[in-house]
Amino acid sequence: MRFRNDESGQMIVMLAVSMTALMAFMALAVDVGVLFHVRREVQIAADAAAAAGALDYHYNPSGSTARAAALAAASQNGVTNGSNGTVAVTFPTSTSYGSPYTTGFVQALVTVPNPTMFMRLFHMTSVNLVSGAVAGPGASQGCVWSLGGSGTDISGSGAMNATGCEIYDNSSSGRALDLTGGSISAKQVGVTGGFSGTVRPTPITGMVPVKDPLVSLTAPGIPGGGCTRSFTSCNPSNTTSGNMNVFPNTYTSISNSGGGTMTLSPGNYVITGNLSNTNSNLVFGSGLYIVEGNLALMGSGSVTGSGVTFYLEDGGASPCPGGGSCISGSGRVNLIAPTSGGDNGILIFQSRTVGSAMTINEPTSMTLEGIVYAPSAQVGVGGAGSNSVYADFVVGSLNITGTPKLQNYAIKNTGTPLTKIVMVQ
Repeated sequence: MRFRNDESGQMIVMLAVSMTALMAFMALAVDVGVLFHVRREVQIAADAAAAAGALDYHYNPSGSTARAAALAAASQNGVTNGSNGTVAVTFPTSTSYGSPYTTGFVQALVTVPNPTMFMRLFHMTSVNLVSGAVAGPGASQGCVWSLGGSGTDISGSGAMNATGCEIYDNSSSGRALDLTGGSISAKQVGVTGGFSGTVRPTPITGMVPVKDPLVSLTAPGIPGGGCTRSFTSCNPSNTTSGNMNVFPNTYTSISNSGGGTMTLSPGNYVITGNLSNTNSNLVFGSGLYIVEGNLALMGSGSVTGSGVTFYLEDGGASPCPGGGSCISGSGRVNLIAPTSGGDNGILIFQSRTVGSAMTINEPTSMTLEGIVYAPSAQVGVGGAGSNSVYADFVVGSLNITGTPKLQNYAIKNTGTPLTKIVMVQ
């Protein structure tokens, strides 16, 4: 009976049990610590894959190349699909992210099996670590992309106020951004080469040249043939103080110069020559205006149009003082780009093969909303800075006069085609 009440040796049993539990917890702590470290690396690979895929899709809307870019980025960050893990790349819609954009999102789901050290004593030899990320388009804060690769991309003696915008200058010249006698105020300025003059804040120099953000934008097809009507019908010209209505069709030229009002009904137009307005009132109906000559909106009249896009080929003699196309004068200008459809956000698209200069000077009253895309041309921007100009410029080079004020077009159109890649999940 003494053996039943004998408690000697219990401490050894309790110590053995406690040590076993303690060792289990230590093993768990070590393995979990290692797993957390590896999981961070897996998340980095997922983030890199999603961002690379979305960036590739932005410039080359192809699922196959975006997937290849995502897999390559994951591999560069330690996870090779089919080797030491799996990388699943999918293309979700935007409905899950509350975005105005419907395409361009890339999801990367990375799975890596990670062997355990101590936990295998408890029959847990491996743990799958899974991390996911989604990247896609978000509205850019850029207002100016100057794409020329040499010489001076941005110059002038004016003072441009673009405090809510970012400016990118691709030129590698030591005076790529030359504002001697002028100034720029922006949210941020990046330049591949150097700069001179007053620039606030101080530019980031040595920037890697940015790609054309609208490289995937397709130029409109121009119908073959010309105007087939009578000479007067092919060249509607209002030289009186009266009214004239013009309807969608193909014309040799359209001009309004008598002080009256010309109204172009909504629709698509092809003008094989110039489209001009001088000291008169011109009303553009919504639509696409293909101008194979030059766009010349000048003088003291008013020019209005909402939902309009101008595609310019810049052919033949120009009535603009400096040649090329122009929007200038002392009258009222109110031009707004479409906010949906294939021409979403595009106000002016000058052919990529045309290098003729373009001038946009703020008149007494101007409302300008949209993107000016002239990737091979110098665009002059001037004015008094007192107008409502929500415009972004993607140009070959920029010349500043007066005191123009620019605001980010994304404020007016959250679905602008000028985007940057952001992580949304």
